[in-house]
Amino acid sequence: MAYGDTLWRGGRLRVGWELGFGLLPISIPDNRQFSASVDQSAYSFTVPDGVVLPSAPYNGGPSGFGQPTIFDVATLAGSNTIPDQTVSGSRTLDVTLYMLRLGPSLFWDVNQHIGLTIGAGPALGFINGDYRFNETITTATGTVPNKGRFGSTDVLFGGYVNAMVTYHAIKNGDFYLGAQFMPLERSTFSGGGRQARLDLNGAIYVSAGINWPF
Repeated sequence: MAYGDTLWRGGRLRVGWELGFGLLPISIPDNRQFSASVDQSAYSFTVPDGVVLPSAPYNGGPSGFGQPTIFDVATLAGSNTIPDQTVSGSRTLDVTLYMLRLGPSLFWDVNQHIGLTIGAGPALGFINGDYRFNETITTATGTVPNKGRFGSTDVLFGGYVNAMVTYHAIKNGDFYLGAQFMPLERSTFSGGGRQARLDLNGAIYVSAGINWPF
């Protein structure tokens, strides 16, 4: 979405300005399986006097009646790192990019029906969203779910260059086709030992529609 005005007219040439706003939802999924080193910890629990635990594996029922009881305070018995374990599942970067630009524009009437507009200037981006993961870690002793999310906001600086061709169909009614190159800074999402980078330095936007000056 853009709005502008003319500052100077001279024959077929017009010089003006343009203020533009854009909104772009971005969702990037990653479903790859990979290997990772896994930190595994073992904990011990104290058993009250007189309680005899059955042999493993033991799965108690929901009632609690007549079943073994252990205290709920855990003591770390040891930990180790296991290399080359399998991590599967999904990771998604889901963000919304808001863009604001302002700069001069130059319009030239090539002939009665064809017009050409070019413009350039600074641009500002605001990005907000989440990084989500829903994974399963598989080891020799079983599988463990690993799920979470973290959010981030960032302000990005950059610029833009655009060009547009218009066809004058009727008075104050144009069809247009335009392209815009808007490089912005890189945004980094990080949390819990994870990091995702969104590189926006090569964004090209193509637009088409109807232009109705007033």
